[in-house]
Amino acid sequence: MGRDNGEWALLPLHFLSVCQERLKDLSHNIILAHNDVDIGELNAVSTTINQVNQKKAITK
Repeated sequence: MGRDNGEWALLPLHFLSVCQERLKDLSHNIILAHNDVDIGELNAVSTTINQVNQKKAITK
């Protein structure tokens, strides 16, 4: 009925990995097509990764 502490601990790492993978895809798309929608999403994903990294630095 929920996650144990070990699973919750891995969730931010998985989320960051997904964001980084999406960032790679978006970067490739922008190089090919200069798509404004992808550029907006790229900025949003990049901001999210930065926020996650800042929170990780604070908790260390």
